[in-house]
Amino acid sequence: MHISDLLIETRDSGAVLLLRAVTTPYVWSSTVTVAEDETGDVVRLTVCNLEDNVIDPIVIQGSLLAIKQPCWSQLVDGGYHVRVDHPSDMVILKPEDDIVPETWRENNSSASKTPSQWKKEGDMMFLKKKFRQALEQ
Repeated sequence: MHISDLLIETRDSGAVLLLRAVTTPYVWSSTVTVAEDETGDVVRLTVCNLEDNVIDPIVIQGSLLAIKQPCWSQLVDGGYHVRVDHPSDMVILKPEDDIVPETWRENNSSASKTPSQWKKEGDMMFLKKKFRQALEQ
């Protein structure tokens, strides 16, 4: 499904919205970012109950996400966003996952990296206290 297919406060139990985070997240009581679908439409994405932190966020710029049962939710100020209330309704995808659109796949796959490149990138993330990102390197 695409952003243009979303309904207000109505969830389709079989629907999945594929998004790519295009901004650095704002982490407070929830994680808020701007994300796009493969058509280029954008949405404010709010993920609640994630136990995220500012130093080492779970959803980073460039993250590929699958949102289960998405819908528009109204904000207090009258705007709309896609809200994920339960972390199990969001899956962080890897570029090589079959569900990821071809245009979002990285040409620079981790398979082409040498072990010393993996170690160097992981060490840099560790020193920056970005432990989750270090696991991915």
